[in-house]
Amino acid sequence: MTAEMQSLLDAYDDALHSFHQLASTVRDDQWRLPTDCPGWTVREQVAHVLALELQLGGEPLPPRLDTYPPHVRNLSGEHMENGIAALRDVEPADLVARLGVAVDEHLAQLRATDLEPETVVVGTLGSPVPLARFLPIRVLDVWTHGEDVRRAVGVEPSTTGLATQVARDQTMAFLPFFATERAQVPAGSSYAIDAPGPLGGQLTVVVGEDGPEPSDGVREDATVTLRMSDATLMLLACGRLRPADADVEVVGDQDLGGRLLGALAIAP
Repeated sequence: MTAEMQSLLDAYDDALHSFHQLASTVRDDQWRLPTDCPGWTVREQVAHVLALELQLGGEPLPPRLDTYPPHVRNLSGEHMENGIAALRDVEPADLVARLGVAVDEHLAQLRATDLEPETVVVGTLGSPVPLARFLPIRVLDVWTHGEDVRRAVGVEPSTTGLATQVARDQTMAFLPFFATERAQVPAGSSYAIDAPGPLGGQLTVVVGEDGPEPSDGVREDATVTLRMSDATLMLLACGRLRPADADVEVVGDQDLGGRLLGALAIAP
């Protein structure tokens, strides 16, 4: 067992139990509230997390649907919708109870596993993945859905804890590579993201012939700088806020800044 894998598993434990605790506080009149995740209510958020925990724990994949709603845009989205549909007849209280059991069973399975980075586990699409890739992405996923529910029911956001830290670190690690490619940032350019706080950070990305090279801090000579709150950055990165609705100051190259602003989402 490596210290890194143990820390990531502890963060996963934090994300799952925090989500379960949050779900247990949802009132009867809140289950049908819409969330910022397109097409999903609070109930569907909880059903989604439960469906994946059941699958990750070894249950068979749910059957495919004949048709899918408009918010489903790819095969991954179809897989997630299959899981929610398989639980459509389960009452909210039973969803919460089953989630608690599934969380404990899956975590027990993982803790009994050889916790090495290359250890292969079942991934969220049912295919095998290395533990080092599965854990941080799954922490970010569960944490994000928890924040969706928090906003919907009026609970303060999470800004501390192991899961929050891993979610933030994953986001800041992915952003330079997603944004550079999607915004088609030319070699020789640079951009900075200035979003200090527990959910964000400050970094500068210099784009060379071999791709983006991120570094900590905001360089004054960056081609363009995007300034925003850490909460805004996380909402954009998770695809929960339209760029046109975001409170962001673009300093420098306005065209490049606009392209980058539309390319910050790391969620599919």
